[in-house]
Amino acid sequence: SMILVEGDLSMSGTCTVTYVDPERLLACGHPITQFGSVDMPMTKAEVVTTLASPLNAFKIINTTQTVGAFTEDRASAILGRFGVKARMIPVTVEVVAPKGASKTYHFKVLDNRSLTPSAMLVSVYQTLQATNTAAAEMSYRVSGALDIEGLPAVRLNDIVTASGVNPAAINTALLVNSRFSEVYGNDFEQPVITGLTLKAEAMPERMMATLDSARLSTAEARAGDTIEVEARLNPYQA
Repeated sequence: SMILVEGDLSMSGTCTVTYVDPERLLACGHPITQFGSVDMPMTKAEVVTTLASPLNAFKIINTTQTVGAFTEDRASAILGRFGVKARMIPVTVEVVAPKGASKTYHFKVLDNRSLTPSAMLVSVYQTLQATNTAAAEMSYRVSGALDIEGLPAVRLNDIVTASGVNPAAINTALLVNSRFSEVYGNDFEQPVITGLTLKAEAMPERMMATLDSARLSTAEARAGDTIEVEARLNPYQA
């Protein structure tokens, strides 16, 4: 198996070994991502069952022992090397339910410029979806930090709510992915992300309002003056 996410969440691609020697192996006979040079954990896999289908046959598997890393993903096969350790990004997500109960998830995401943002987006979304209230009218107070080797941590602090199309869980995952991608996708220098820590506190209401109008107490002001602002807000469905 080629691992994309491991830990409390798991995401992998699995296929059959076609060649093996003491140092390396070839598998699949086709690409998984076709990204060329890669760095992903390589594990043994146990096939639980095979589901036959003339349209799309597939296997249900469990990943087991890590034995090395896949270093090439080419058109003809994927190449794995034994004893090599792939670099992963550790992630901790604490989800706090409206009544105060919390659950913390620990997992690692692959370090790949093309795949990591998508894997991070899906993983954060899945942690928020793991509660019975995920589909309810909800907002999330998001806080956390993105740790970067040799640089100060990037802090996250925001309130995310549902929009007309997306529930709050999707918008929260999109927000985290946007902040992560702004750092990880640096065009000048690839940063080394050493960890991501998040806390998402659920609030059972849509924390959103529309600003209808605003006016100032004066049309002219000097530095140091105090100005009153009168604003009219319409809370969601109120």
